[in-house]
Amino acid sequence: MAEENSREDFFGQSLPDRVYDSAFPEDSSAIKAEAPDAWEEKEILDIFPELRVLDEISQKKSLERLGRAREKYNASVLLLGRAKSEAEEARAAAELQSFQWEWQKKEHEARQKAEENRLLGRARQEALHLLTSAMQEIDLVKNPAQKASAALLDLKSGVYRKYIQLQFASRNLKPAIPVLEAYLSLSPEHAAESEPHRLLAAAFRVQEINARRMRNRKEELVYKQRKHTHLLKYAELAYGTSSSQYAALSAQAARDLTEVLP
Repeated sequence: MAEENSREDFFGQSLPDRVYDSAFPEDSSAIKAEAPDAWEEKEILDIFPELRVLDEISQKKSLERLGRAREKYNASVLLLGRAKSEAEEARAAAELQSFQWEWQKKEHEARQKAEENRLLGRARQEALHLLTSAMQEIDLVKNPAQKASAALLDLKSGVYRKYIQLQFASRNLKPAIPVLEAYLSLSPEHAAESEPHRLLAAAFRVQEINARRMRNRKEELVYKQRKHTHLLKYAELAYGTSSSQYAALSAQAARDLTEVLP
């Protein structure tokens, strides 16, 4: 069943909903999603304008940026949690209603589903805005000690994962590609996770399909090859190179590439 799902995920004409809806499940990463609460503060004297560059690389300035980034990350998590709770409450209330006719029930369910999608979609967009701002704050951290700190790595990991989850949930995979690649480059431990490679393979599959629809043969082949690179890396990390899953996906990839040769 897993092999059949994998083939459908990466070789079908469109991605199944489960690919969009299952990005970075809670148990897919051993990397912490949140940074520690303690933020050390030290003073630096900004005596004259020429020393502003020192202020930018000061520990105090970097900690302030990290603090703002974490606040925005936490705000995005809170926002999404509230939207999910609202949707669940509205769904529960709707289930208590009774209808004389079946068509009335179906119409009500359709309206309820549309309202739920609108609510969650708006929350995702607001959360993405917060996470994008958090990433900008993180990129402005200049202090060498803070750039190399576990706190920054943990926070960046959490922000990247949440951003990727939301882009997949929004069916908007292209912006997730550079963030997924950045996530893999954070540390050897991140690069050894299978989930980012699975998601990159799915994202490149969508780009491959779009390039084919636009009759851009060159881009189609580029995305196909990048899809296979990450697909096989995912299979290697998730199952091992001696597994039946790896063998099945490797064989499918070979056939897929053979089919496009002139």
